[in-house]
Amino acid sequence: MYAFSEENWTRENGEVLGLFGLAEAFARGKAAALAARGVRVRVIGRRDRLPRSVVEAFRILEERTARESAMLLTIAVDYGARTELRDACRALAREVVAGRLAPEQIDEESIAANLWTAGLPDPDLVVRTGGELRYRTSCSTSAPTRSCGRRSSRGPISMVRRSVARSRRTPFASAGSAARSFGRPPSGKPSFSSLTVTANGPTFRGDS
Repeated sequence: MYAFSEENWTRENGEVLGLFGLAEAFARGKAAALAARGVRVRVIGRRDRLPRSVVEAFRILEERTARESAMLLTIAVDYGARTELRDACRALAREVVAGRLAPEQIDEESIAANLWTAGLPDPDLVVRTGGELRYRTSCSTSAPTRSCGRRSSRGPISMVRRSVARSRRTPFASAGSAARSFGRPPSGKPSFSSLTVTANGPTFRGDS
């Protein structure tokens, strides 16, 4: 589930603060309900630019649901596929410089092992809501090429039907059904009060 992409930093400050306030309230208020339904939560993306209180809420949410196995809910926060791939390449480059890896040993598996999505199955279907067709940097590097905007030779309808048919054979519920099951996150005042975005990145004030 894409919760916040890198491009969202260009939104109005009040909107960004509101999104993180909802994210923190969800993480703190829904952990017990998710665990009770057997849902394991994994958060991917950059955490170094997020409010400390949100990072802590995500950490607690992941810990409380770590033993669950009925469903895996992956939430992408401050995520960008290009940044993910860049960081993976940098990690492999450091291994080469250190002499622990030869350039010829770099393959798809070694790249995949250094992605934020390491250990996750490739998605069968990526859905962009709101009638939008573009994905830009928010499209996961592990997503099928067809899902990133290219047309399937069998047409978009048959692609969706085949993906839905596959999903019925797996224990994973859809994001929409999960949202309907758990409802709205509880309201709560975020522990940060203002946001400033500069070339050096975002800065939250009042962050505890």
